[in-house]
Amino acid sequence: IEFPGYIEEEKLIIAKDYNSDLYILKSIQSNAYSKKLYRYYSNNNTWVNLNIPTGYDNQYDHYDMCINNNNLFCTSFFRLNESDNNYNKIIKSTNNGTSWDIVYTLGSQYNGYMPNIFFTSSNIGYVIFRSNYVGNSFYFGVLKTTNGGDTWNMLNSNLLYGNGFRVTFINDNEIWFRGTYTYFDNGYKMTERLYKTNDGCVSATMLTETSGSTNSEHLVFINSNRGYIINRNENSLYETLDGGYTFNKIDIPI
Repeated sequence: IEFPGYIEEEKLIIAKDYNSDLYILKSIQSNAYSKKLYRYYSNNNTWVNLNIPTGYDNQYDHYDMCINNNNLFCTSFFRLNESDNNYNKIIKSTNNGTSWDIVYTLGSQYNGYMPNIFFTSSNIGYVIFRSNYVGNSFYFGVLKTTNGGDTWNMLNSNLLYGNGFRVTFINDNEIWFRGTYTYFDNGYKMTERLYKTNDGCVSATMLTETSGSTNSEHLVFINSNRGYIINRNENSLYETLDGGYTFNKIDIPI
């Protein structure tokens, strides 16, 4: 597939609907406030630029996107008008981007942004948002829907501590969050952290903290105990058999 326009090297957000058509949310220019939402129609190999809110004064961003029950969801940054100080919102489209409804607005007391929106089933979904800066990093909170994204409620404003979290889950309640934590010790240093919730994000436990960066990615669990992660620094594969408390390197046939 040839993507439309100029695609930068930052993360490309992709979602796929029930017809196997693709949606991409991406900056296609090198300047700010340029995020676009496209749909790729596989039956005729064409891209269509979909409507998405840009807000008052055209200063906007869209952090993440997903599809649930054939509806589009985005976590977004924009103002409705000059007096709107609540920038961060969850928006929903039931008509393929023709129009959007704001289904949740994050209060201005939080630092914002909303880097993750995902559904673990047709009714249960979560949004991770940055709440407060403490020490050298941020707390991240969680919003939850139990009705397919029609309404959202805050569960915990301080669920995780760190930054750059990625999400893996096997059901509505068991969810892992992999992120980083930066601290100062004769210069800035970084660790990698792995959290898990067993109660649908009411609470979370930090399972591991790895000193330094292993440049890890693609954490996947196949059940509550067994999972795999790639260590890019070593170009190797690690396995856990205890739900993420310990990882051991495994041989890969070459």
